[in-house]
Amino acid sequence: MRVGLNIKNRAVEALAAEVAAMAGENKTQAIGKALVERRRRLALGAVPLGRRDRWVRFLEAKVWPRIPAGEKGKRLDRRREDEILGYGGRGV
Repeated sequence: MRVGLNIKNRAVEALAAEVAAMAGENKTQAIGKALVERRRRLALGAVPLGRRDRWVRFLEAKVWPRIPAGEKGKRLDRRREDEILGYGGRGV
């Protein structure tokens, strides 16, 4: 028994054709492999993150832990910003 998949989106159709050509496969093989790969990632909990979520995770993991506890939450005045950025006293 043959079952069909009807893609009604030209952009998706073109993408399937492009990926299939790049991989030397037909569209059915390319789509099948893509779905298997995505299912594997989703099963591992690799839910796609939005841009904001990726930035927050980056900040939480790499930036915020490096900030001294006494400095967290403090607002900087213009003089302190310039000092941190290296603008103070060098004619920049």
